[in-house]
Amino acid sequence: MNGAQALAHTLVDAGVDLLFTNPGTSEMHFVAALDRVPGMRCVLTLFEGVATGAADGYFRLAQRPAGTLLHLGPGLANGLANLHNARKAHSGIVNVVGDHASAHLALDAPLSSDLPAVAHTMSHWVQTVPCTAEMVLRGRAAVAAAQSRPGQIATLILPADKAWSAYDGAALADTAALDSHTIGALLASLIPEDAIVVDEAVTTGRGFDAATRHAAPHDWLTIMGGSIGYGLPVAVGAAMAAPGRKVVALEGDGSAMYTLQALWTMARENLDVTVIVFANRSYKILHHEFTNTGAGVPGVRASDMLTLDRPNLDWCALAKGHGVAARRASNVAELRAAIGHALASGGPSVIEALC
Repeated sequence: MNGAQALAHTLVDAGVDLLFTNPGTSEMHFVAALDRVPGMRCVLTLFEGVATGAADGYFRLAQRPAGTLLHLGPGLANGLANLHNARKAHSGIVNVVGDHASAHLALDAPLSSDLPAVAHTMSHWVQTVPCTAEMVLRGRAAVAAAQSRPGQIATLILPADKAWSAYDGAALADTAALDSHTIGALLASLIPEDAIVVDEAVTTGRGFDAATRHAAPHDWLTIMGGSIGYGLPVAVGAAMAAPGRKVVALEGDGSAMYTLQALWTMARENLDVTVIVFANRSYKILHHEFTNTGAGVPGVRASDMLTLDRPNLDWCALAKGHGVAARRASNVAELRAAIGHALASGGPSVIEALC
């Protein structure tokens, strides 16, 4: 057994059995270990911000941590915005971030960075595996931090040589089992009722009212004051946390473009998520803030920085390009029909609601 396999066993035994992944070359031995260790589900994302946002959404609904697998400092940096949201929400997440082999760090490879410094910006707990013998202890500590109440962001840095080196397995048998609180929280999350993920930017106006009249949510995972690009990834995580429940994500078009890649993961995993994109072709909230901050009336250049036209985004084409069925609604009647069709489909759907 090598260090990567020891870590994979440790995560599963401690209760982290779902990873949202975007691996690179430094993580190949850990990827191979995940192939050989039963009990772990791995969900590929096309962008690290989708992985971290999905892990946050999973925790919010399941009340138990998922993990992410990210590549070096730049990969972690791509996921920081949604780790910011997770930190504000006290969500527990275990990030496993690969690093160059220890002997290579002095060579200043193109993707070298001060990885602990990057991790500390959005993590409560950061450790680097110093030697293979410490693999299990560091893995347990990361999971314990993520499982604490309130939840914490735990980032475990895994140098490539510690992953491929031999591990004697001496400490594996002592890995703690799931506690009763974690099991109870997981079971409670599986009640078959709907969940809705809603971005703050779309919680006003006719489009929002029309959508919510035709849905009966049990859990509202509301994003208030978080970083942009959150709604689609957290919908992925919510759907993974409660596969018997429908998830409806209400999202603005500008925010949705930040993590558009989440649609591909929805399609690949056949998640029961209905995404309603409110297409006002504008960063509407910034139009309001321009006035509210006393900046005056936007001129031509300012308006160009606040609008999403020339060309208009085609959300039906974007969705279909990621493997997700889509419809366009230009009035309330069309929106009602589109919602009914999407909820009945049992898989991912996008509705472009023209505003």
